Amino acid sequence: MAWTGARLGSLEDKSIDARLNIQARAAIISAVVMFATIITSSLLALDRQKQAHVYAQQALRAAMLEKDFTSLARDVFRHAAINTADSRKDVDGNIGDMKDR
Repeated sequence: MAWTGARLGSLEDKSIDARLNIQARAAIISAVVMFATIITSSLLALDRQKQAHVYAQQALRAAMLEKDFTSLARDVFRHAAINTADSRKDVDGNIGDMKDR
């Protein structure tokens, strides 16, 4: 059974030129929407990538600081145990490394 309701904007009643114009407009509109979507998603991805880079740099700094603290603690305990000039130099070197960061 066929639908018998009103046909709004039916293409069957339009000339071939009118149908081609509608198709061309639809193609242009869809291309613009697709282009805008691609640009927007690319900009968002770039922003996320920059943010991820900042987080990675912060994580690296935190890991390096943790390594420096661990080395300092090791050398302080070593210096307390053996108390030599070399062990004191190691402690001073670790303090200098932490000042450089």
